Amino acid sequence: MKAAVLVNTGLFLLFGTALLYTPSTALVGLSLAAFGVYAFVSKPSVVFAGQFPHERHILIALLCMGLVLIALNIHHQERWGIYHLPNATLLSLPIFFALAHTNFNAKFLWSGGTLGAIIALVVAGYEIVILNAERAGNIIHNPIPFGSISMCLAAASMIGYQANTKAWSLGNACALAGMFAGVGAAVLSGSKGCLLALPVLAYVVHIKCIRLLGIQRHWLWLGGVLALVALAWLAADSYIVSRFDDAFHSAVAWFETGRVVDGSVGPRLELIRFAFDVAMVNPLTGIGRDEMVRMLQASATNGAYYPFIAQLHTVHNEFLNIWVTKGLLGLVAMGAVYGLSLWYFWRLRHHADAHVQNIGLMGLSLCLMYLIFGLSEVALQLTFFRNFFLVTLVCLLGMAHQQLNHSKNSLFNL
Repeated sequence: MKAAVLVNTGLFLLFGTALLYTPSTALVGLSLAAFGVYAFVSKPSVVFAGQFPHERHILIALLCMGLVLIALNIHHQERWGIYHLPNATLLSLPIFFALAHTNFNAKFLWSGGTLGAIIALVVAGYEIVILNAERAGNIIHNPIPFGSISMCLAAASMIGYQANTKAWSLGNACALAGMFAGVGAAVLSGSKGCLLALPVLAYVVHIKCIRLLGIQRHWLWLGGVLALVALAWLAADSYIVSRFDDAFHSAVAWFETGRVVDGSVGPRLELIRFAFDVAMVNPLTGIGRDEMVRMLQASATNGAYYPFIAQLHTVHNEFLNIWVTKGLLGLVAMGAVYGLSLWYFWRLRHHADAHVQNIGLMGLSLCLMYLIFGLSEVALQLTFFRNFFLVTLVCLLGMAHQQLNHSKNSLFNL
């Protein structure tokens, strides 16, 4: 009983306080990991009996990624600060045992997502309205991870929508409110990358709500078109629309003339060019993070690239950054985590048990969103950004294991 209270509280706080207090995710993750170590030590027979064959592939992939990155850091003689990603990966693994052998209630996670999304909108509104900030998210961390995690919380809140109850029950109203609050906070963050994940959230809304309401497809398309037209008309002069417009013209200018005319898209395109130029120096093991920064600063200072990028320490693309710094070995290790996770959660989406389906939908949404976020940012290299992904991923694996066993036992008892 005490174990269930601890785990359910951790699940609620994981999402509920994610954008309220920056170290919150790390503290919750460490607490669950400590309990997981206790569960591992107290019930070793469960661990070594091989009772989690499907989740094991992803856990092994996470373990391998951590070890490969540590080995490559040692090879490149990186300073200790560069070990944050493999260290966090290895520390998150015991969380699985905290969830896998405890009778949790997934509603705590979904309701935490609702609270977290509403808090995100309140924080964003405070910054924009009271502090007159141009973009929301700076008082928590920075706008990019703030807006991106808000989108993940919106998805979690929507997954809490209960199709077998009244459409406008209190619980469903809160789930919808959390979904809209998360999107609102993401919009106010001004991050273009996080808004690219809107199709993933639309998929969640379709699965949890629209499909079950039996709305005819042509009415759905008509409603979607009208909503987009209304949104475009209302936001014609808004900040977020102007950012997308600037991004388009900046990209066109860079491809046509090679000139950088903004501080966002243009520098990122220059960083991509730099990454492809440098990646082939040592394609297997990479050149190391510190060496990459040195080469970036030297090349930009010498005029080979736009001078502004000399101030940056990453190439602002998850997979190009890992390729340049850790080579194909690091890229394959990270790609295996994403690939196996997507395969696993996609299978859970088609399970007969509705609770398992919800866990699969959350895992699928999390991985797809982070893949999209990684197109314009190094999500797993930023502490706040990375902790949310790793802790949530391992929590979902443990939840899936427990729920699958519960579903299997229920069938046996029929």
